[in-house]
Amino acid sequence: NYLDCAQQDPLSLCLVAEGGLNEVLLQWEPNPLAESFNISRDGQLIGNIPATTPYYLDDGTFGDETGWGLGYDTEYCYTVTVVEAGGNEGTNSDEICATTLPQLQVFLDLDVSLANADVAAVASPFGDLTGDGNVDAVIMVKMVNFFDVNGYQFNFSLDPEIVDVVVPFDGTNIQFAGCIAQAMEVGMDETVATAYCESIGYSSGLQALLSSPGSSGMVMGFDINGVSSIPAGYPGDGGNEGNLLAVLALNPE
Repeated sequence: NYLDCAQQDPLSLCLVAEGGLNEVLLQWEPNPLAESFNISRDGQLIGNIPATTPYYLDDGTFGDETGWGLGYDTEYCYTVTVVEAGGNEGTNSDEICATTLPQLQVFLDLDVSLANADVAAVASPFGDLTGDGNVDAVIMVKMVNFFDVNGYQFNFSLDPEIVDVVVPFDGTNIQFAGCIAQAMEVGMDETVATAYCESIGYSSGLQALLSSPGSSGMVMGFDINGVSSIPAGYPGDGGNEGNLLAVLALNPE
């Protein structure tokens, strides 16, 4: 889908299509010759709307009826055609395609590359999280999310039960704190360091809580003030293409 009119023919109406959850939003430039617009999906006419409305949300059913919803993770292609006075069709838009969101908007994955204490001691960027003087072995919970997340909850169970999770850390927050620490090491005071880290995309994230230390339990992340969140992160987003959701520090014994 085009996001820049300059990429299209100047007479193309500059049609833009953005996929959502079971729906696609269409927007285009008004045309002074239009009495109305015909909208087609995948080569089939789905309806006609007045020229005063240069946008349309396709939820699978045209008009005011309740939409049945488009498919999950499915590409749909659209054209918009100007209908002039007298019913004659005029300018056609370029065909523009968009893909709806998948049924699941959040995916989790585990990274256990630092779960071994010996490996963590030489390779972990997190250092001593528990304050016992040793670099902590950790399990990293990673997330792909298509929308901002303002809270989370997940259960874990380690098998075999040979190690306990002792404390969780919110992934967004721990990276923010790390950025501030590095900035202060080069001479910034805390206020300047915080502003600097926020300016390059870091945020304070959420607070992570553990139900109780052990080989199984529940981790919850939230902001008691309801202000902070974890930004969207997914493959192709032009950024990190995902987020570090949480870091679980393990008992060294």
